[in-house]
Amino acid sequence: MDQDADAVTVTFEKAAPRRFGLVVGADGPHSVVRALAFGPEQEFVHPLGLYTAWFTATDDLELDGWYLMHNAPGGLVASARPGRLPGEIKAGLSFRSTPIAYDRRDVAAQQELVAQRFAGVGWETPRLLRAMRTAPDFFFDSMGQVRLDSWSRGRVALLGDAGYCATPLAGLGTSLGLVGAYVLAGELATAEGDHRIAFRRYDEVMRPYVSQAQQLPPGGASGFAPSGRLGIRLRDLSMRQMTRWPMRNLLAAQFAKAGNIALPEYSRAADIL
Repeated sequence: MDQDADAVTVTFEKAAPRRFGLVVGADGPHSVVRALAFGPEQEFVHPLGLYTAWFTATDDLELDGWYLMHNAPGGLVASARPGRLPGEIKAGLSFRSTPIAYDRRDVAAQQELVAQRFAGVGWETPRLLRAMRTAPDFFFDSMGQVRLDSWSRGRVALLGDAGYCATPLAGLGTSLGLVGAYVLAGELATAEGDHRIAFRRYDEVMRPYVSQAQQLPPGGASGFAPSGRLGIRLRDLSMRQMTRWPMRNLLAAQFAKAGNIALPEYSRAADIL
């Protein structure tokens, strides 16, 4: 991407170059747009020391509508929840680890890595591992928060996980993406297309919302995936106390973060431009 005073020239791998007035990177925590406009990923992605595989499996577990989790020593978590469609479940296999070098395009190698980590783990884990091998949507990635001092550089802006990923542990990724898109579009319309004003206001409105969303629940990755048996027992105890004080208040505060922003009311672009 090459910027000048009037536009951004984008050179594609498999298409002719094109010029755009603005470029918005909404391409996830491993954003290519961010790398091209801001710099290497390692400067902005802060790992939590947690890796997770997600995939769809057939519904042959007795979930009864519940999201079930099984913790094992070593920071291992196997989970299953009902899927959106009848007859399917959404499975997760997570583990804590120091940084791992792996090919993000080599699915077979990723599955082997997960299988080795969860070898010998009980509960329904062997069944989930078998389902993982044939899952049509297997996805594996590390968890890390994306933090930048500014979400724009010239005519390029970042949106959602590309600019401020909070990780699934926060449970606010969808809220951040939707609210960010609303604010960015509204500010561009209000500024009558002046991206300098719009991008500055976008940052001002979103920054407090993002900061509180990136505050993880108590314990963070270690609370989700305790390393030892004592930690697992304490985590289980806290889960059983979720409907009681003080856990009830802590849980309610975490979920309430999704609405902790006074959204500006923007006029429609057609009314402004």
